[in-house]
Amino acid sequence: MKYNQSSIKAIVYDNLHAIERLAYDIIEVKSVVKNWHSVLLSFLYNKSTILLHLKSGISIEIKCPCHDKETIYKFIRLIHKSLKSRKISRNRFAISLDGTNTIVFDLDFTKIENINLVRLVYDGYIAGADFKDEQHRYNVSKRKSSLILLGTPPKLVETSDGLVFPLKHTNVGIFIETFVRRIHDFYDYTTDKVVVDIGANIGDTALLFAKKGAMVYAFEPIKENFKAMLNNINMNKKLKKRIKPIYAAVGEDGNKIFYFNHGVEYLGGGASAYVYYSSAKTKEMVKSYSLFTICKKFNIKKVDLLKMDAKGAEFLLTRRDLERVKKLEIEYTVFGEHKLQELIDVIKSAGFSYCIFNHSYSEPIMINQMWTRHGMIYAAREK
Repeated sequence: MKYNQSSIKAIVYDNLHAIERLAYDIIEVKSVVKNWHSVLLSFLYNKSTILLHLKSGISIEIKCPCHDKETIYKFIRLIHKSLKSRKISRNRFAISLDGTNTIVFDLDFTKIENINLVRLVYDGYIAGADFKDEQHRYNVSKRKSSLILLGTPPKLVETSDGLVFPLKHTNVGIFIETFVRRIHDFYDYTTDKVVVDIGANIGDTALLFAKKGAMVYAFEPIKENFKAMLNNINMNKKLKKRIKPIYAAVGEDGNKIFYFNHGVEYLGGGASAYVYYSSAKTKEMVKSYSLFTICKKFNIKKVDLLKMDAKGAEFLLTRRDLERVKKLEIEYTVFGEHKLQELIDVIKSAGFSYCIFNHSYSEPIMINQMWTRHGMIYAAREK
């Protein structure tokens, strides 16, 4: 295999990043766990059960998938960051990040809802969220980044918008973008506004837009994600009439094959029909439409907001597609021979003014070059 200069840089970056992460993980584990040597060996030998002897004198046993070291590390970091922690039973452990609200964890990390709870609390806390238990949900006025955990241990999470999601049907990264970092709170979605949501994933944005009064056409091409979206819409029944979920891709007319890692990326947001990466283990064929065809097919006279997170399909937009669109919110991924300027040229030629933001924590460089450049474009039609 031949490597170009970009691939070599990516390999070097990935290895340096892996070493940095390992050093950080060791430091975090050592500060909390007495038997940190054996914990690291358990990871090395892919043990399905991890025994932690905490420096507080507590011992706990965690069940985990052999490949999922990340969840264990995040759980240990949460113990490190907590003001209070205690063992409730053999399978349950509780922490408090603020000294008042209690978060109870089920230590069986082979279950997706328990994994998602750890990731939601850790990633959300780092992103600025505060977490409330049911007992203290009304103690303080909720901020936009407040999340209420429902159940003991929690199986549901409620946002400050009053939306409820089962942890089992939540993509943590996307959920945090929407309800903690609030990257979609840039426009006024008043009653009777029409939103076309391309790449709706678990329905987080569709529900947010509908809660604000919009009528939403939510397109999602991955079957597992689409099922989760339907489940989440049914959890918020009052908004059901404002959302039309559609199992289809958007980009160009025809059938498209999507590549992704189903087992690893459960409810993932990285699937694409336009960015192929060699590690993909699963593929699905789905019907695809251009935005122009969508407007005709569903009799959409105007699109007040086009929200697009389609991993490459944004480069297929044309001036004709954007004729009925007033505002844009596009999460772009530059890949292959494409350049961001191509997309900007189309947006400008269609009469929009725009601004660009990088909303990632960092700017990762991956060997498959899928994420060589990544961010958000917000645009409005010039008057």
